[in-house]
Amino acid sequence: MRPILHLGGMPVDFEALVAIPVVFGSIVVVTVSIIRYKLKKKELETRGSNPELGAEVDALRDDLNYTRAQLAEMQERLDFWPRCRNASTSQSGCSPPDVHRRTKRVSDRMTR
Repeated sequence: MRPILHLGGMPVDFEALVAIPVVFGSIVVVTVSIIRYKLKKKELETRGSNPELGAEVDALRDDLNYTRAQLAEMQERLDFWPRCRNASTSQSGCSPPDVHRRTKRVSDRMTR
């Protein structure tokens, strides 16, 4: 037999008195957790769209492109030396590749 309380002359089930606050409390806790999760997710998404970071990323990309151009020039110069060393003196000679012209174009593009 289930214990019954009498409140104000009406019979009230004791288990219902305990279960109702537990169920409503659980619903509140879950709802608050979902709201916090969505707010945190929105905050993280808006952080990535900061306009100040966009300018900084563009500057870093330009710097990376300039560094890549310098690396390509360095690789061509390193490739030049074995060709020059292996070339015979009777041939047309050993002339370096025209890397300065390309470097100037890259540096001009970086200053724009």
